[in-house]
Amino acid sequence: PAELAVPSIFNALAHPVSALWAGIDDDSARAEALRAITETAFAARQLLGTPEVDEFRVRALAATARAAKVLDQNPMGLHHKVAHLVGGALQLPHALLHSILLPHSLRTIREEAPEVYAAIHEAFRMADPAAFVYDGLRRVGVATGLRGLSVSQDELEALIAEMPEAESLLRGAWLGVDE
Repeated sequence: PAELAVPSIFNALAHPVSALWAGIDDDSARAEALRAITETAFAARQLLGTPEVDEFRVRALAATARAAKVLDQNPMGLHHKVAHLVGGALQLPHALLHSILLPHSLRTIREEAPEVYAAIHEAFRMADPAAFVYDGLRRVGVATGLRGLSVSQDELEALIAEMPEAESLLRGAWLGVDE
């Protein structure tokens, strides 16, 4: 179902984004991460448009495998550290949690590492990658913020105390969009 497939492919998009944010020194590994973003973002657009088409699902599966390989072969960035901290602490759905965090990670990268964001933005091949993820989540009717996953203000503050370097990302993800 779209409400599972779309967060799953956004979770896959978080893999190369996170790896690039952590820093990839090798040119071929960097190119592979950017290719994974391009292919996965394209597959996500297809799934959002017509999720029932088998060809698009096959393409999405291949793109997500490429994205997973990037994270497997490179360092894990702040996005994944936050997702695993939050998911483990609060037992939240993995793919949806990554999807909710992704727009905020993209915005943080844009502010903190503009040269990395420029490459990621180009690989997405769309005007606003963060808005694309938000819109995709809304289209399939799933939560767009941690509040939508029943994360309380007290739980948010405890997470921030544990990972203060992610405060901005966590506060943005808690608010979400239209919740």
